[in-house]
Amino acid sequence: MKSTLLLFTIVSLFIFSCNNEKSEPLENTGVTPVLNYVDTSITSMLDPLPDDSLSKYLDGFAISSDTSEYNIALKKKNLIFTVGEYKLLRDMTEAPLGITAQRPKGFYRQLLPFSDIQKLHLDLISGLCTQARFLANRKNFTYPLIDSINSAQTGLGYSWGSKDYNARNNPPGEKDSCKYKIYGLDCSGFVYQLFRLNKIKIPAGTASLQRKPATLVKGLTPYFGDSTSFSITDLGRLNISDIRSGDILYFKNRAGEVVHIGLCLIDEEGTLVFYEASGSPNRCDENISLKKGIRGLIITTKLSTDKRDYSVVRIAIKNI
Repeated sequence: MKSTLLLFTIVSLFIFSCNNEKSEPLENTGVTPVLNYVDTSITSMLDPLPDDSLSKYLDGFAISSDTSEYNIALKKKNLIFTVGEYKLLRDMTEAPLGITAQRPKGFYRQLLPFSDIQKLHLDLISGLCTQARFLANRKNFTYPLIDSINSAQTGLGYSWGSKDYNARNNPPGEKDSCKYKIYGLDCSGFVYQLFRLNKIKIPAGTASLQRKPATLVKGLTPYFGDSTSFSITDLGRLNISDIRSGDILYFKNRAGEVVHIGLCLIDEEGTLVFYEASGSPNRCDENISLKKGIRGLIITTKLSTDKRDYSVVRIAIKNI
């Protein structure tokens, strides 16, 4: 009986949510007025995030009342449901949906009414997050000392001109005199690998080419199926609070030349960080140190310490 009631509640939630076209909480038509609560702690983060981060935001919302006298509205997705239904989603452990001890990956995305193209977008950002975490995790890349040319190395270093992290070479950039053979990438090589590992082809370099909307549209069109369902927009310099997971950041020097590129993505703790290949030519020891190479910095830390001008390029789904 409990399982049947649970499934009925979920189905009712879907029908009610998907057919509601209003952006504001609905008024209760019953005799007793219902207080509406707009969950602003969540709505600003739903456009979009990887499914694991989305679930963290939903799970992290504190429910202050167990009564059904409150409606919670997720305005960006046109979802409205009672506290009881909301708690049901958060605490789901019943059998009707095949859930046992914990929610499966993508559970919330299965419930929320995302379109197929939105799911592709979520998958892309989730995949970029996964690969960025993998490449930035120094435990995944440890190499012993062989000789004076092949130094010990923990984590992928910065190798100017390198686009292949599986190759241990002298940095191929023509202005890098480093004699060490390094496992690593430069900034555009890192961005190239992030997309390549998600089966998306963009040019291996340079940063100036990679940040162009036309370049990204060409690379992403096969992934999304056509070029009409998504957009690539150079938004210029945004406030830190307006930067989202999945945004590409590029940096310019004082002459206006594009000199650096990376991606803003969510780390394992749900924090927005800037993933990059950081370093400079001709600094061999520094480029394989723990301070440089493939890494993720909290976005506020990155943009407060990097004095270069930056711009934000965003991949977004069109409202069609």
